[in-house]
Amino acid sequence: MAYPFYLWKNVDDKGDVKPTYDMEPLFAIEPYYDQTRYSLKDLNRESFELVVGFWLSGILLAYEKNDICTAEPLWLSEPNHEWLFGSGLFDAIKRGRIERL
Repeated sequence: MAYPFYLWKNVDDKGDVKPTYDMEPLFAIEPYYDQTRYSLKDLNRESFELVVGFWLSGILLAYEKNDICTAEPLWLSEPNHEWLFGSGLFDAIKRGRIERL
């Protein structure tokens, strides 16, 4: 079962534009949804948003790339590394916060 995360960078047109980066996030979010005692396919939208929020919070709390890669070495492999670090996403969001609208 694939649940890719996509990232678009420097795109003005919101039309039919392919993502600049994509990755399989299961290695990173698995520890969070495993704690729910449900499989990923059984999570409803709100639960999935909560799992992703916890995962992003872990990224936001990191000071340096090394903090993330030490905790989860799969961030060093492609395309995960490009998605988070090569894209500039990590530097843009580290030490930030999540607000639900």
